[in-house]
Amino acid sequence: ARLDEAVVGRQRAEEAAEALHHDLARAAAHATRAEALQEEAERSVSDMRSRNSALASSSENVRHTLETALAAERQRAGALAREVRQREEVDEETGVILGGAAARLEVLERCIHVAVSSMAHAASDRVTR
Repeated sequence: ARLDEAVVGRQRAEEAAEALHHDLARAAAHATRAEALQEEAERSVSDMRSRNSALASSSENVRHTLETALAAERQRAGALAREVRQREEVDEETGVILGGAAARLEVLERCIHVAVSSMAHAASDRVTR
């Protein structure tokens, strides 16, 4: 019976380890997506700075150029705000996934403990027989 418990414990440990591996892979994918969003946001900021610098050096049609640029910058700011919100959502999802992974890790540790204890008892029972 203890040997059966050990086998069941081992199976549960393997299932928990597989689920943990899956969760970690999802977390890595989310982290990669968050990094890509961060890089895009940084490029957007750099692009805005470059355009602002070019606008400052231009003296012809200043009013028209500034009005056009302002409209474009508003669109870029809206896009940047969306990118930031997406990054926050990805970061939140990653936190949830990592929380689940931590819980699965605790289950895995308990399963391993039960399996090891069961194997030790089974071995002890065999020795006393």
